[in-house]
Amino acid sequence: MDPRLCAQRLLVGSWLAVAPLAGQAQAPAAPTVPVVIRNVNVVDVRAGQVISGQLVVIRGECIDAVGRRAPAGGAVRVIDGRGKYLIPGLCDAHSHALASAQQASLALPQYLLSGVTSVRDVSSTRPYAELAATAQAVETGAQPGPHLVLSGANVDGMAGAVAGARLAQTAAQAREQAVQLAAEGWASISAQALLPAPAYAGLAAGAAERRVPLTGHVPEAVTLAEALQAGQRCLEHLDKLLLACSPREAELVAERAALLQAGRAGGGLGERRPVERLQQRRAQQQAAVDAAFSPGRCALLAEELVRRGSFVVPLLGADAAGAVPAGPLSCARWHGAADSTTRALHRELVAMLHHEGVRLLAGSEASSDAPAYGRGLLEELERLVAAGLPPADALLAATLTPAALLGRQTQQGEVAPNQQADLVLLDANPLDDIRNLRRVRTVIVRGRVYDRAALDALAAEAAQPVPQAAVKGR
Repeated sequence: MDPRLCAQRLLVGSWLAVAPLAGQAQAPAAPTVPVVIRNVNVVDVRAGQVISGQLVVIRGECIDAVGRRAPAGGAVRVIDGRGKYLIPGLCDAHSHALASAQQASLALPQYLLSGVTSVRDVSSTRPYAELAATAQAVETGAQPGPHLVLSGANVDGMAGAVAGARLAQTAAQAREQAVQLAAEGWASISAQALLPAPAYAGLAAGAAERRVPLTGHVPEAVTLAEALQAGQRCLEHLDKLLLACSPREAELVAERAALLQAGRAGGGLGERRPVERLQQRRAQQQAAVDAAFSPGRCALLAEELVRRGSFVVPLLGADAAGAVPAGPLSCARWHGAADSTTRALHRELVAMLHHEGVRLLAGSEASSDAPAYGRGLLEELERLVAAGLPPADALLAATLTPAALLGRQTQQGEVAPNQQADLVLLDANPLDDIRNLRRVRTVIVRGRVYDRAALDALAAEAAQPVPQAAVKGR
């Protein structure tokens, strides 16, 4: 098989060379001979089962074969998989790891420690060219880390909730922003909470015109039905989905829209006070949202999400974040920690969405506020299982389902021929207990093998004191 068939870069664009920071560990050298993992238990994430006694052959950046036959002749590097479990590399579908160059250099190696080989980053504080350079540094091996999907093309209606977001108040302004962001090369256009309804419509039109997926938050001034009608493909956070399970949704959305309109009329486009007023009102409304929760409406919502092929990123970890440090508003601060009633309803909602077949994605919300890079994704998968997903289905939320969102299900997300060689060797079966994902033995990214010694070196580097320059708001 020609290994070029699966070697297409995750990031398409100009090549921008970037050297690693001084003293930073580098990725292992690209393999010069085939890598053979012998006698390993392959976790088939599509079927939710384990296939024992398999031999996996990696040539270059690609999986060449999975079965029981070894390649004929020539030198190979052999990895003993006896008693181990091989899974596809994990994907974090919602991260803010790239908010600064220093933060990225600290965060990206840590993802590998947890078997995360792909990250969908939604940071927007840096120009696309800078982020593309970081992504290329990882792809070429100049910097250890996961593949990066740049989805931080954030558009909002007022400053104050998402740092670095482009601003738009009218349909024309939002459409222009979408066209410009698509031309820059972002993987998706991300709506944010403070967009007025007309601007959201313009953003959706611009994204559709340029054939770039519309993702992100459902704006506060928009109902969930309006967002689905506009073509939003991926819905991130559960607050507006929970609101859609209430018969009071239209009433409460209208109240929020009026607050935003009043803030804009008062010249509050760039001020924090209107944003804070809306945030306070959202918190006051939450008891009414919880009290009016309707399982019947939720079931209808789930049916519509399935019909439209939508994706949902629950981000249950945001519920459990606890107190968030003071400072400028950010995505995490906007949503805040939920109380016990709302957390319970979020878990019930996730269980219902899963039962109806809605495509769920696991995301960590990792950032400088909550720097659990890699580990945060494992914790989110454990929360999904606690909410009612079987371990096999939780594993799908970090493998094949994000690959489907990115349109790369033929190239990543499972252990199969022609897939990219992004693999994790575990000491125990994650289908028995999702916590076994923490028992990482070896990580392979684009065929580069991080054995236990290489991972320990990354861990030792990550344990060093964090420079103050790395701690910056998003």
